[in-house]
Amino acid sequence: MQSFWGKTWREDQPPPFEVVWKPVIHHLLDVAAAALELQAASPRRLEREAAVLGAQPNDFARTRAYFAALHDIGKFSRAFQSKSLELWPDALGEPPSEEIRGRHWVLSGRMLHSPACRRVLDAPLAGLHLDDRGPIIAAIAGHHGAPPMGQDQSALDSFTLHEQVGEAGLAAALRAPDVQDAMLTQSGEVWIAVY
Repeated sequence: MQSFWGKTWREDQPPPFEVVWKPVIHHLLDVAAAALELQAASPRRLEREAAVLGAQPNDFARTRAYFAALHDIGKFSRAFQSKSLELWPDALGEPPSEEIRGRHWVLSGRMLHSPACRRVLDAPLAGLHLDDRGPIIAAIAGHHGAPPMGQDQSALDSFTLHEQVGEAGLAAALRAPDVQDAMLTQSGEVWIAVY
């Protein structure tokens, strides 16, 4: 899971500590930690919003942080990893000869709709019928103020899942929420993976 890159530094800026990339899982944990801190900064708002759903504020905050971290689960895909072939993870096998088309945020949403990834949302959305998860998945996967639209909101068929995500990418994507959940449910502080 650590071999999948998630963030790189801009070419016009030297990377700090000579680290040229950050693993996807570190980025997801950074986002979860930031989401927890932002919610903790407004405790009254958190209490009001949790009360609307009949939830405990701490549980509600952790669930939202978990959802926020899922926003980039599509970065475990072959399509995203092919954007930097020199960082291509060995777990995905031979690198492609050229970049694979597919936006990571669209893949995040389509993966979360897919039966192969359904368990990622089963626990936090246990009382919600599968057909009613669409708006929540769109909110999770949306980037830059826009949710996935139209066909981009459908599940990935098995061929597309294999072609754009790959078995190793899917396996890493399915392990990532377990790591996030473990970090969010431990007592104590959540550390941001900054280097």
